[in-house]
Amino acid sequence: MYKIIVFTLLSNFIFAQNELAKNLLKNLNHQTQLHKNITVKFEFILENKTQNIYEKENGIFILEKNNFRIELENQIIINNTETQWIYIKDINELQIMNHDPEEDLISPKKILTISEEDYKYNYIGRKTENIEIIDLFSKESTEFM
Repeated sequence: MYKIIVFTLLSNFIFAQNELAKNLLKNLNHQTQLHKNITVKFEFILENKTQNIYEKENGIFILEKNNFRIELENQIIINNTETQWIYIKDINELQIMNHDPEEDLISPKKILTISEEDYKYNYIGRKTENIEIIDLFSKESTEFM
């Protein structure tokens, strides 16, 4: 008898958390569409379990329409929808290339317009009054997840 009650309570709790995450993501999508430009602080994690690699760094990106600037600890990426510049700080190198939207593996615009069809989500919790944490995972296996 207790197992059924505990399972039911746990199921209801997980469902409520998923609904909260879904509503927060919908609100993020809506708010993104309302603003002319957006600045976002983020944490970038690179993990490759087969090669035992785990790297974490903080970054910031600025989005205005389809133009963006991403600043990480060791590189800056600037894109004006026609040209993309990547500056690698520690070797003082600048790469300049034509922007190809078909090859856009990671785009800040795509990250801020999250759809339920593309991502699985899991509500982690509230960090502060203004910060909610949600883990996002691509539903399809891609080069970057």
